[in-house]
Amino acid sequence: ASTQRGGFNMGCLIAVVLVLVAAGVGIYFMWQASMDFLGDAVKSALVGNPVIEEHIGEIQAIEVDFGESAETLKQEKFVFHLRGSKGSGTLQAKINMEEPDSKSPDEPPVVEVLAGTLVMSTGETYEILPPLPEADATPEDAPAETPAETPEAVPAGN
Repeated sequence: ASTQRGGFNMGCLIAVVLVLVAAGVGIYFMWQASMDFLGDAVKSALVGNPVIEEHIGEIQAIEVDFGESAETLKQEKFVFHLRGSKGSGTLQAKINMEEPDSKSPDEPPVVEVLAGTLVMSTGETYEILPPLPEADATPEDAPAETPAETPEAVPAGN
């Protein structure tokens, strides 16, 4: 009878271990999928950035670096490894992330890169700046200039 009881305990132990392994694997894949979403969203946010276009080119691969991101989390920065058509490097970026307007689970979050530093694989460092506001946008507190307020040209020597 003692042999059966020992066999029963071993079977339960194996079942518990298998459940824990399956749960761990599931959590890993869910975490990886969420980081892929973040990488895709950052890739979209970097399209058109002049520094990225000049030095990385078209981004072919982007990977979130969990270890380095954890070290810079106090500064609210994430670390991404970029590989593009012109070069590769590491981007340390402060980002703003918002949920997408649609509630589709397949749509990545809306990401804006607020600032960052790109370190190329060759060692060169470049600052990534956010896009400038639209040129035709007038600040709300700026007074509108009218022709009457514009000084007229006065010929020199009069």
